[in-house]
Amino acid sequence: MIHRNRNLSNTALALYLDEHTVSDGDTFERCNLSRLGQESLFSGITGLIFRNCNLVNCLLPPDTTVENCLHIQKSFCTHKLDEKKVVHNLTPCEENCSHVVDMDEIEVDGVVLLTKYYYKHILL
Repeated sequence: MIHRNRNLSNTALALYLDEHTVSDGDTFERCNLSRLGQESLFSGITGLIFRNCNLVNCLLPPDTTVENCLHIQKSFCTHKLDEKKVVHNLTPCEENCSHVVDMDEIEVDGVVLLTKYYYKHILL
């Protein structure tokens, strides 16, 4: 079966799978399957083909064919996301997390009153 032009990112995939079956050898074309956190997709299914898809943070079966897709692993900083997006497989970041790229401190008489952190998402 060919699955075309579908937004299957995050929770949308579960809704799609309620009505559709993914089987050995299926093809996905121009689909968005991106995840906010790393997630294994289609475990136990073999021979899948992905063409022109967004596969950010998708962990695919080893025999999968990936053609002309964005297939990267990325660590998203929850400080840079809307609160409603943080529920998708992400652990909330600490204030001084690994995504910090810079910080400013406001001091008065040698006492730090405020620390402002600047964050960015990281490619893994």
